[in-house]
Amino acid sequence: RHVHFLLVDTLHTRRQQRSEIFSSMREGVDGDIVMMQFRHPQDRPGHWENAIRLCEARVRRRRLGSHNAIGDDPKLRRVLRQTANSADPMTIDEFMDVRAFVELDMTQDPISVAKQALSHLSYHGLLDPAIAQALTLDEALSDTHRIVVQAEVDKRRRRLPGSRDQKSANRTSNESSNATSTGSAYGSSDSSGNISGDTLVDEPASYEFAFIEGSKRAIHALWLKYYKRVPDNLEPMVHYYIPLFVAGPRCRQDNRTTHLQNMLASSSDRALVVEAKRIVWDGRAVALEVEGIEDFCAVSRAYVTLARARNASANISSMLLSCRAAADDLRAGLGEVLSHWGMARYETPLLQWCEASNVTSLQGLVRNATAAVAAIANENEDQETLASNLAGACQDSLRSVLLGEPLLLSGSVRAKPRTG
Repeated sequence: RHVHFLLVDTLHTRRQQRSEIFSSMREGVDGDIVMMQFRHPQDRPGHWENAIRLCEARVRRRRLGSHNAIGDDPKLRRVLRQTANSADPMTIDEFMDVRAFVELDMTQDPISVAKQALSHLSYHGLLDPAIAQALTLDEALSDTHRIVVQAEVDKRRRRLPGSRDQKSANRTSNESSNATSTGSAYGSSDSSGNISGDTLVDEPASYEFAFIEGSKRAIHALWLKYYKRVPDNLEPMVHYYIPLFVAGPRCRQDNRTTHLQNMLASSSDRALVVEAKRIVWDGRAVALEVEGIEDFCAVSRAYVTLARARNASANISSMLLSCRAAADDLRAGLGEVLSHWGMARYETPLLQWCEASNVTSLQGLVRNATAAVAAIANENEDQETLASNLAGACQDSLRSVLLGEPLLLSGSVRAKPRTG
């Protein structure tokens, strides 16, 4: 009998715990390791405040925990906080040991989380797409969920016999059955851990350029060549890809966006070859600049993020490349920088101010941002925002290295797995 997947449900926040898992798997049969981690979408990388609140709310609501996390224990929050504070970030060697590292949205109901997990396994080539599609049917997952819930209820009855616990188990069973029929076992949560029944609004798909395994290894080898030259606060990315179009509630739906979406949808799984020519970094991120896919990209410069600071925005690599272009040629690149903030209308007056003030570089404009903005912006709100954005746009540590030879990378256009 063949076992295709072995699910290890255990705590792996400490490096020693992960080491034991990796060691055990190396001693067994050959296979790929996929690390799945539950995260709260409102927590920044390396932070767990919202996750702690939600875990505490769920454990107290169930009145039953595991080992040292009892629902009635007043020390519960401290136990959860200690667990979070002791978490070790994954190292580069650990990233090399796993086929994929997947973050799952802990605020979603069990069926939605299962869909996320199966979708990611299919995306990384570990599960046949047809099988993944069959497994993610609502009816199949609902049946599985009911079986799991009933098994959990039976376990509670065996462990805690008595009328009070019997009622608690029955209540849990009823709640889960009702939630299954409405499509949400847990609902969504806010940052305080409160549970609500809000449903996600359907959004257009996001797209990325996914690399084949050989190209992923080539990118990682490039990162290993340069990582000692970049600031220590930057954390390496787990998944290398080119973001092409990111959908979201604030996504502006104009003719260009609609045309791009249609083109990406019709080009899904289309194989392409791109060229990586330059690495750019500062204290916020490391970006690999890529050419040959501009027609499929929503931003002006395609990139692969190699590493990023914990507090940096997701699109910081795009800003880095724009700043690099403006640093090379202020007149040609300033408008691109301003467009990141929706302030391209200030390009001409800023360039005129630079010429009148004998400022010839982006760094010079950044150093004189307050004076420049005061001279050209009429609205107080715009003055403050533009001056603040310019002051933080370009760091003195900005570095750029042209590769000796362009790195050819292969992959295809793909719709990203939905997180809801």
